Amino acid sequence: MNKAVWGLALGQTLLWCCLYYVFPAMLLHWEQVHDWSRSEFMLGLTLAVGVSAIAALPAGRLIDKGYGALMMTVSAVIRGVLLFLVSLVEQLVWFYVLWGLMGIAMAGCLYEPCFAFLIRNLRTKAKRAITMITLVAGFASTISFPTVHYLAQHYGPVVTLQIFSGVVLFAAAPLLFINTRTLARLHVSSNNEADSKLPSKVSSSSTTYLNSASYLSNPMFWLLACGFSMLALNHGVVLNHLLPLLDERNVPDDLAILVISLIGPMQVAGRVMWLLVDKHWSIIRITVACFLSICCATLCLILSENVLYLVFGFVLLQGSAYGVMSIVKPLTTREVMGEANFGSLAGAMAVPYLLAFALSPYFGAIVWQIGGYQWVLWSIFGSAIVGFISIVTVSRLHLARSRSCLSQT
Repeated sequence: MNKAVWGLALGQTLLWCCLYYVFPAMLLHWEQVHDWSRSEFMLGLTLAVGVSAIAALPAGRLIDKGYGALMMTVSAVIRGVLLFLVSLVEQLVWFYVLWGLMGIAMAGCLYEPCFAFLIRNLRTKAKRAITMITLVAGFASTISFPTVHYLAQHYGPVVTLQIFSGVVLFAAAPLLFINTRTLARLHVSSNNEADSKLPSKVSSSSTTYLNSASYLSNPMFWLLACGFSMLALNHGVVLNHLLPLLDERNVPDDLAILVISLIGPMQVAGRVMWLLVDKHWSIIRITVACFLSICCATLCLILSENVLYLVFGFVLLQGSAYGVMSIVKPLTTREVMGEANFGSLAGAMAVPYLLAFALSPYFGAIVWQIGGYQWVLWSIFGSAIVGFISIVTVSRLHLARSRSCLSQT
């Protein structure tokens, strides 16, 4: 299993590097060769992630039916072809069409379907596999931003995108094909030791929620969805606007690239730290700590307008917290909601999360046009606070429910 997980981790790293981080990394270079405004560019990524949110539900159902391995491979191939076509685009309408279509492929091959696939097939072993994948894929942004910067300066944006397209088609897609098929053969039935370790009433309650699809009427689902969505809005704005923000503050290009490239290593550092506290802290408690860290990170970025080097405090807190969140998000969902039909549940949870992520680049561009980047930063600080309150509420409700079930056993 380990070889397959490491192979899948490498595939995910290349996908994130070439298919997601390439957009914010290319933004300033695109602005130099096209007459489109920043908000017009950002609408392309908004369309991609928005379409992926709509496609997340059918993608989850395909995973539940056992087609996860095939779906992830085909999605990666489609995405690679579409990225090559983007390199040839001269008209804004086709830029939108292609990025919108890429959203369908995004729903089938990035973290959300990958983690749902692992939880479905590996069950209790999924936490270790997810940790391994995120430890490796955390370096995707560190690879993407400097690589795009170098290639675009020396060979231009067109060749840069075509090189990234080739990496997806001839490296990432084969890695997904080989390793997802291997992991799918390790499928563990849903009657596993994890359920037996839970109080019977908790376990049966969680299964009832999912089997009847009544999680949509469960306030815990919506609190989780709200919390994760606010985090997505915050991080999406930061990720897509950090380079333009630093450029507006006249930060030298090399320092700006260094700052944004450090987010990846900080994500990995956060995941290593998570390994150290995992046995001592509950998943819910770690999630709450991550949201608090995101709030502090955004505050550092706001204050860095006057004290520039606070931006490194931002990188440390934002990168490490968001790195851990990519692990604990599916695990927290399983902890609170149960794991039966997890593909469908993950798909439903992904819809508001991805919609918020989709709106984040365009939202940031619109607010920037109105009041500049300080307004943008205060708005996402507010979203981080709302997310923190939602997750604290989930923590209290989940603790109360667990104590109630234990007292009845």
